[in-house]
Amino acid sequence: MNWDEQLNLGIEEIDEQHKTLVLHVSKFAKAYKSGTGKQAALEILEFLEKYVDEHFATEERYMLQYDYPGYSEHAALHSEFRAKLISYKEEYYSQKGLSNYAVAKMLEMTLKWLVEHIKVADKKYGVFIKNKMQSV
Repeated sequence: MNWDEQLNLGIEEIDEQHKTLVLHVSKFAKAYKSGTGKQAALEILEFLEKYVDEHFATEERYMLQYDYPGYSEHAALHSEFRAKLISYKEEYYSQKGLSNYAVAKMLEMTLKWLVEHIKVADKKYGVFIKNKMQSV
């Protein structure tokens, strides 16, 4: 497999992970609207923790493979996001569940952060990859 094919597989893998995230967020939004948001919140927090580990490991693999100069900054954002998720999850358990409003606000903050991460940090990485592909 040549360099371009490998890179395209990496991009497809990351895109599929993003699509899975969107499906889970949509599922949470529907549950929240129907009044079953507390259980859905726990499920999405569990999903996000697993997602973060898998998605960030995938990004790390490709960033290191292609010598992305912004890797350290990107990795720091991943660590910050994971720490926030863990604190939200601990808060959820320590209060034996949160009010629907608190759950919604907590997840809204988390998901806004993640969307911003995808828009800014992943976009920078995408520009790097595009430039790298053009130079090959």
